[in-house]
Amino acid sequence: MRTAYPNLWLSTDIIACFPGENEAAFHNTVDLIKAIRPDKVNSTRFSRRPGTAAWSLPDMLERVKKVRSRLLTEQCTAIGHQRNRLWIGRTLPVVAVEEVKRGSVTCRTQEYRSVVIHEPLLIGGEGTVRVTGERTHFLTGELLEAREPVAPQAVIPGARTPTSVSGVQGGPGVPGQ
Repeated sequence: MRTAYPNLWLSTDIIACFPGENEAAFHNTVDLIKAIRPDKVNSTRFSRRPGTAAWSLPDMLERVKKVRSRLLTEQCTAIGHQRNRLWIGRTLPVVAVEEVKRGSVTCRTQEYRSVVIHEPLLIGGEGTVRVTGERTHFLTGELLEAREPVAPQAVIPGARTPTSVSGVQGGPGVPGQ
């Protein structure tokens, strides 16, 4: 996929230590992560939930779950940092989607990558950023140009606005004209 879409942002979810997972299955999962190199992995350690089919399955030892979960997280984090570093120095178009905290705005690129900036940009506003750094799950950048969102206008098909016809209030054919 990355050959066809070199800027692809790939995210996946993994449940580590599901009942029945043996050493070979765990290493197959780690090898798969190394092969596909996702930008972000939401990994979680299996825990039994009442009312699920897995509730009655035998659980593995907690110490084994901790070791496998830590190894998987370390591998995924390292790959995420490597993938993020490829974007440092690039100039990208973004859309502001969320104010994280006062003075910080999360933006999204066309590939849905998160870029946190520390300049004001209204939610919905578009801009151009230069990527200056990276964290585990997002990029950091500086705003180079801002294009604020335009307030939506209510449009009624066929309706005439006060200035739509020669500046005459209501336009021709409106009672009282």
